[in-house]
Amino acid sequence: MRKIVDVSGYGHSGKSAISEFIADHKGVFAFPTSVEFELFRAPGGLFDLLNSLHTNFGLIRSNEDIERFNRLIYRIGSCQNWRKPSSFLVSSGHEYDRLFKGRFIELSEGLIEKLRYFSYSTSWPYKKFTMSKMDLLNFKIRRKLKMISDEQLVSIVDRALIPDYISDYIHSLFSLVADNFDTHVLINNGFEPFLASAGTNLIKNSCSIIVHRDPRDIYASLLCAESDKFVPDFESYSGVDNLKKSIVAAGDIEIFVERYRLLHANSSSDTDNSVLRIRYEDFVLKHEQTSNIILKHIGFEDVPERKTRKFNKEESSKNIGLWKNFKDLEEIRIISDRLQEFCY
Repeated sequence: MRKIVDVSGYGHSGKSAISEFIADHKGVFAFPTSVEFELFRAPGGLFDLLNSLHTNFGLIRSNEDIERFNRLIYRIGSCQNWRKPSSFLVSSGHEYDRLFKGRFIELSEGLIEKLRYFSYSTSWPYKKFTMSKMDLLNFKIRRKLKMISDEQLVSIVDRALIPDYISDYIHSLFSLVADNFDTHVLINNGFEPFLASAGTNLIKNSCSIIVHRDPRDIYASLLCAESDKFVPDFESYSGVDNLKKSIVAAGDIEIFVERYRLLHANSSSDTDNSVLRIRYEDFVLKHEQTSNIILKHIGFEDVPERKTRKFNKEESSKNIGLWKNFKDLEEIRIISDRLQEFCY
């Protein structure tokens, strides 16, 4: 069974450098750094499914979340095709079926079939809670005319089997794309940094790395000219700076500070051994020591041979201490004062 490694952060925290470093080594399968694995954290995704079917089981919610997951897999799995204009009404553009060799939807449907231990028809008014206005009106008219009833096929799940089913499903997905000699699979922002152990406890043979970065440098990196910082190739496109600013709320210093503070306050301490928290600054400035910690954490007892050289320590070092170029800026002073415990 391959080791699944998730690297996550709080937004522009430097996790791509750690991802590229891990992906450089032989035995690691990874999608491009720009691809984030949304299946766990998406609304209606695996974490929601686990909660309603296992952690906090409820008959009503479990049925609705199975339906939500079913809609999600078609939304993120379907591929856009100009020859089929209707595909643009279904696909979110993630195109997981393309990423997983045309079998993502198939394996996901197989998971849903396993989840439904048995089903029966019964009165079920709860569907009306999530209908669109037009669907609800149509339903009421048809029911009034006795064309339909409130009955629906309802599924009962075996709560004890849910974690194994989900874990096996994830490993089956990555077995489609990883080569036989790959011992590790790397994903980006799969488990999230807030309670990463929820993911590592769910997926067998998995671990998490959470990356922290000085908030002053996060803010300053959005002010620097490209010539004064290192920009990864996958981030070299028009409009990327505006996108980053909106993600970390850099347009308003008060919101930026509160966002950063609350995201960290809302995170679990995660004392689980499967979760490693590192500083981006330590990874670059104390690279040999920190990289050895990372490789040991993900299960490499001996440092494997590097197959590529995407990660460049010298280039990444340009992104440390950027805030010093703006040390007299009021916004930097506010960050230094109110987020002092997070500054490097």
